[in-house]
Amino acid sequence: MKNKLILLCLIPVIFAASTGLLMRFLAETEPDRSVNTTVKEKSTSFVSNQTTNEPDYKTAEEYDGISDTHTLINCMVTVDPEPFTSPSKADKTQLMQVAFWCVLQTGKDESYDFSSKCMLIEQSEIEKMYRSLFGNIEMPQPDNIDFQGITFTYNKKDKNYSVPITGITSRYTGKIVKEKQKNNSLIFEVQYIPKSNWTQNSDGVIVAPKAEKTMSVTLKKNNNNSFSVYSLKKG
Repeated sequence: MKNKLILLCLIPVIFAASTGLLMRFLAETEPDRSVNTTVKEKSTSFVSNQTTNEPDYKTAEEYDGISDTHTLINCMVTVDPEPFTSPSKADKTQLMQVAFWCVLQTGKDESYDFSSKCMLIEQSEIEKMYRSLFGNIEMPQPDNIDFQGITFTYNKKDKNYSVPITGITSRYTGKIVKEKQKNNSLIFEVQYIPKSNWTQNSDGVIVAPKAEKTMSVTLKKNNNNSFSVYSLKKG
């Protein structure tokens, strides 16, 4: 039983690691990645300075959320939400999916309880991440969330979500091709590269397929010098 539990715990970790390896390959092929390192050091947290009136939430200072801009971009690319000019105008269900995926990518799976081959994630954990990424905007009522044919089942009594232990394959890999800082904003130009049709040339070098589309992700700085998602537009 102990071995089975270890195997279940490793599945999301293995997926996250494989995604990291792919992004590392993309980073090595990008000629101006030094710019990315500088920007990433400036943006140490996505926690919004906006707080909630609900007493069980931690304050922004107590909850770190995602601390890596590239991790957030990968989560946005995985969900592939419709473009929006502000989080208040976005599809809130898609924003919840982004928050879910960011929680799954934080590497804290060892803190979750497991039952019936599912990972149990507290509702408050998802909601904290949602607010840290998008600010104190309207949030959908807790309910089942469908993601790429998989259902995250909401348990009203226990106020948590049951996440099936299974592999989820993103349709795209995100490649940041340009970063710039403008006033209090960070703007990322991101290519959406299909996960399929990767090839290998005669020298054994992995060759990525052509990007299917390019999107612009804007993060805005809050009063506490952290960043939250402001818009997603076609590049």
